[in-house]
Amino acid sequence: FSACFFSFPPVSFLFRLFLFFLLVLFVSFVSFVSFFSLLSNMSIILPVDPSTDSIGFFRFGRPFNEIVDIIQKRAKEFGNVQIRYDKSQSFSSDLVLDLVTYGMVLRFHGETQLLNKVVVYAPAKCSLSFMSSEFCGKTAPTYQSVYKTFQIAYPGDYDDERGQYYLHYPGIIFTFNIEEKYRDVYRKQPEGIGLRLPNNPEVSRIVFYSKFVDPSTDNTSFPYAPPDYFETVEAHPGVGVKFSKRNAWVKFGNSVQTLLVVLGTPDQVTTKHENKKIVASWCG
Repeated sequence: FSACFFSFPPVSFLFRLFLFFLLVLFVSFVSFVSFFSLLSNMSIILPVDPSTDSIGFFRFGRPFNEIVDIIQKRAKEFGNVQIRYDKSQSFSSDLVLDLVTYGMVLRFHGETQLLNKVVVYAPAKCSLSFMSSEFCGKTAPTYQSVYKTFQIAYPGDYDDERGQYYLHYPGIIFTFNIEEKYRDVYRKQPEGIGLRLPNNPEVSRIVFYSKFVDPSTDNTSFPYAPPDYFETVEAHPGVGVKFSKRNAWVKFGNSVQTLLVVLGTPDQVTTKHENKKIVASWCG
């Protein structure tokens, strides 16, 4: 028999090789996690364009259902979204969409359900740009950064009772919370104090509004609605509904084709998945 001898490298070398392999795996894992964490934390930058009455995807005058459709298509990006409304005053109070992840609320007129105001209540959460320059993002903008981005502003207003200073631009209001020790400066110079601010305060709230809105109130005024946006609908129990302006009917038992002729093409079609056997047992 011929003997075969194998020589093994020193144990210390194998151990060092094993540690190196573990280190490579660890670095790769950290890089992988960091990359996807970065992707998940990437926020949408919304360009502010007063000339078109829009903040990113959100254009003033667009109906509630269109805005909801935009948000649904970007559900992963917008994250937590809440709907708020007053059941007791559904037509006289605003319908509100709260984009919690971005610290922003969208306000719709209760009756027309058209977008009329966008309020950023947490500026550090929301990324905004103007003329391709980002002015709001990882941190809240300051008085000087706003002044630099938007240039000369309309004379500001100081509310001593609330301790807040308001800087006005067409369709935009920036709110600054003023510390108690600096409020004497604002009391003495209530209007247009320019860049002569002692503390360069941060923006605490941004309001974007359409021409139909009184920015000093929470609710919107009655906005312009396009022709035929509203139509009187008469309810006839046991028969259906009548659209008075067009003299058209939607009656119980009408076909899908009839509904399309009267109501037009639907904005969205939702398929309902159900167990027909269970439904039949309920009906039986």
